[in-house]
Amino acid sequence: MSWKTAIEARMKKYGQTKATLAAGSKRSKAFITLLLHDDENRRKTGMSLATVEAIANALHTSGWQLWKEAKK
Repeated sequence: MSWKTAIEARMKKYGQTKATLAAGSKRSKAFITLLLHDDENRRKTGMSLATVEAIANALHTSGWQLWKEAKK
């Protein structure tokens, strides 16, 4: 699994869109779009700890749990 698949799985579970994830994490929709881009060469892969925590909180989990899911 990757950050993309872990985030998308949680988004599906909670019925979130890119827009709601962006609003909940206080990140731009453009950032979320790059993070979830289908083309691996264009996908954003590096995130700060603060960004991971913000996205995880918006997805009803913790940063370490989201990281653990992404590394499976």
